[in-house]
Amino acid sequence: MYQRSAIKVRGCVPLRDLDGELFSIHLWTWWRDEINGIVNVLTGSQGPWLTHSEQFRWLTWIALDEDQLEQLAEFFERTRQEFGLEQLYFDYHRIMFAIAGA
Repeated sequence: MYQRSAIKVRGCVPLRDLDGELFSIHLWTWWRDEINGIVNVLTGSQGPWLTHSEQFRWLTWIALDEDQLEQLAEFFERTRQEFGLEQLYFDYHRIMFAIAGA
């Protein structure tokens, strides 16, 4: 059995600004480009997985170490600034995962 520890990182970006207006396609294009860029930086990581709810776009990533966690924290900070948000929620925690039969 294959086992590994990692860090699960999850964050959300609201679909609307504080005035209730949808964020522009320009911002979402920037965000997608940032995600595509960070994929190349986080070698060996798993993700991203993108989901959405009525109010948020959620991003989940499995970082392999503290350096990758720091890269994702910087990504969320850039996102917060680019979207003009006062705060942007993200969380992370250590996980263990396994693959039976490996």
